[in-house]
Amino acid sequence: QEQDNNVSACATTALWMAFHKTAALFQTALPSPYHITATTRNLFYRHGRTFPSAGLDQTQIGEAIEAVGLVAELRTYRQGHEWGLLPPGDSATVRMQQQLRGAKGFLYAYLRLGLPVLLFLLLDENPDLGHLVTITGYRLAPATALPTPDISLASDALDRLYAHDDQMGPFARYGFTEQGRLRTPWPADADWQTAPGRWQQHREASLFSLFVPLTADIRITYEQVYRQVGLFEQIFTDTIQERADIVWDIYLDYSNNPSCGLCP
Repeated sequence: QEQDNNVSACATTALWMAFHKTAALFQTALPSPYHITATTRNLFYRHGRTFPSAGLDQTQIGEAIEAVGLVAELRTYRQGHEWGLLPPGDSATVRMQQQLRGAKGFLYAYLRLGLPVLLFLLLDENPDLGHLVTITGYRLAPATALPTPDISLASDALDRLYAHDDQMGPFARYGFTEQGRLRTPWPADADWQTAPGRWQQHREASLFSLFVPLTADIRITYEQVYRQVGLFEQIFTDTIQERADIVWDIYLDYSNNPSCGLCP
């Protein structure tokens, strides 16, 4: 669905799609786009008013999630120009790569259960070109695990995200770049409707934040589990001299799932 600009913008549409899934998972309300926008209120953090809607900011997105009886698990990320002066041998690109690796782990941990994740991106790293999409699926690249100095994660193989993008349609494909950014399905050519070869180049975007709508009963965070995995990794490293690299698979699951060995 593409939004009615008087009632909603991309953020409301993304929330509406996410609430379809959470209503089935957690038996919560499924409000219409109009009611989603109404519950966010203007909050006077920006100019304008609730209707007509010019879009939602992060506070309003959190308000909309809480209005249906859920809690918002939020993660925010730095942009390339925000790293400042770095020590020799370090760079903003390296930091962006590390940041994206952590975001992949966070995304995979919730998407594997079937939870929708709201991804807030900035096209061309422009604060005025923010866009919110609902991530509904992912793809893991077939890869052989190689020993690494860091903790090896199953989410490292994440190479594609599938999103409901109100401008590009359902199952829009988002990829990743070697610079730690997102490769969007948006054509790079400004005249993309008529330009020849318009689907060969795509615009890049930076990750700004991630929202996961959760029930309050889920209290353990991804980072808590990751820290515990780090302790186990250190124990294995100190006690086993020669071993194959261990790949840790961190994800949220139901405690009564018989295939789940160590579920929180």
